[in-house]
Parts: sequence; structure tokens; C-alpha cells
Amino acid sequence: IEGMMASERIEAGKAPHIFIDACEGDLVVQGWAEPVLLVRGEFQVEETDKGYRIIGQSDLRLNVPAGATLSIAQVAGDAAVKHLNGPCALDVVHGDAILADLGRVEIKVIHGDLVARGVVEGVTVDEVHGDLSARTIGSLTLHAVFGDLSARRVNGPVVVKEASGDVDLRAVDGEVAIGSARRDVNLAYINGHVAVAEATGDVRLRGELPAGEHSLQAHGDVVLRWPTGAPLALTAKAKRFDNRLPLEEVSESNGRLSGRMGSGDARLNVVADGRLILKEMDMVNDKWEGFGVEEGESGFAGPLGGVASEY
Repeated sequence: IEGMMASERIEAGKAPHIFIDACEGDLVVQGWAEPVLLVRGEFQVEETDKGYRIIGQSDLRLNVPAGATLSIAQVAGDAAVKHLNGPCALDVVHGDAILADLGRVEIKVIHGDLVARGVVEGVTVDEVHGDLSARTIGSLTLHAVFGDLSARRVNGPVVVKEASGDVDLRAVDGEVAIGSARRDVNLAYINGHVAVAEATGDVRLRGELPAGEHSLQAHGDVVLRWPTGAPLALTAKAKRFDNRLPLEEVSESNGRLSGRMGSGDARLNVVADGRLILKEMDMVNDKWEGFGVEEGESGFAGPLGGVASEY
């Protein structure tokens, strides 16, 4: 065991397994093309038959082979992990975590905020106590987030069991399943099955949905912005209806509404304790809404804008 060294270079091969048992300060891990493990800070490193075990007494900076498998047990400060192809596991980070340009990530607990960018195979998280901001990821599976959740450009499913803040999801190429959201849920351009079991606030959905069964339940209002002519079969229960869609076969009585457009392949059931507002959506203009300066106005402004923009 080596201890209290400023830095150490280890010929580790192209795909070593690296265990960071503890880091008492901030942790930065960056993948690189060399088959070399470079460790800087106050640390102990031990080579075992399973891989390299590292304990950091203060801040740690690591360069690791890009194909490494990384297992991080505990970080007392913030953690940043970038440019790795191999699987990455984080047990507990007491500060914030930034993940960029990775393969697959599994996380138990982040006590601060979590930013994920370019995690191609997806992110699985038990708990985030702050906000979660994700962009260009393979998928997102989340047990609980105690702050706000913002995700854009997800290539697969988004499954969220519990969200205490607002949920903003845009451009998801897979199913969206939300169990309980304590505030508002904003969904835009979802290309998969949608099920929001319970939102304490409002639910806003922008864009058509694919064929199949979809459901939205809100204690507040539900607002649908649906492209004219896109197939829809709607059944709804709400306190009041404000319908500006050219629905056919409309039936409305006793707080229930049904109607359809086109073939009705997308079957949507809505339950709102407040109002159901149905609006037409302009495909050309609305397609670009939210990608520029007006992000903040549309209710889709993600958390951590300043931090995230650097990555």
C-alpha cells in the first residue's frame, strides 16, 4: 500500500476495474486513451486480484483508461466523472454530481444536484435529494427526486416513481411512466406510451402521442396542445372543459367528455380535478418553441442552467 503521495502513475491496462472506497473531498475522474491510471491528491492505492482500490484523504483527481469499470463507494464532496465507456457505479455522493460522456451509470444516493450529459446507455438512480438535469441520455430510471427533474433528448424510456418538484420532459423517444409528482408535469414530444398516475399540480402535454393507450391524472388542470389532424381518441373527466380542438363525435355530460380526431389510434384518458384545456398546435412554429431564448417562458427551463452549460 502506498500512502500520502502527490501523484502516482500505474500501468493498468485498457479496461481495469477501479474501486474508490472513499474520497474525503471532491472527486474528479476523467477517462483518457492511455492504458494508465494516474492518481493525484492524498491517497492510498492498493492493487488486488479484482482491480485497484483507492482511498482519498482529501480531494482526488484521477485519469483512468477510457474502458475502465468504475465503482465509487463514498464521496464527501462533489463528484465529476467524464469520458468513460465502461460501466460506472456511484453509491453515495454527499455533494453534487456531474456525469458527462459516459456509457452506463448506476447511482444509489446523490445528496446534492445531479447533472447528466451524454450518458449513452442510460442512468439508473435510487435517490437525488436536489435537482436532476439530464440531456442526451439513453434512458432514465429514477426511484425518487426531491427537487425538480428536467430531461431532454432521451433515446429510450423515462420511468419516475416519485418526484417532489416539477417534472419537465422533452423529446423522449420511449415510454414515460410517472408514479407520483408533487407539483407540475410538463411533457413535450414524447414518442412512446405515456402514463402519469398522479400529479398534485397541473399536467401539460405538447405534441401528438403514438398509437396505444395513454393516461394522465392531475389534481390541478390538464392542458393538451395537440396537432390538428393527428389521430386522437379522447376520454376525459374534469370539473370544466375548454375545447378548441376540432373533435368529432363529441359527447359531453356530467363532467365527462369524449371525442376523436382521425383514426383515433392514440387513445388518451384524462382525469383532472380542475379544468381540461384542449388547444390546437401549429406543427411548424411549435416545433422550435422551447429550444431558444423562450425556454424560461414555456415552463421548460431546466434547473442548474449555469452549471450544466459548461458541460
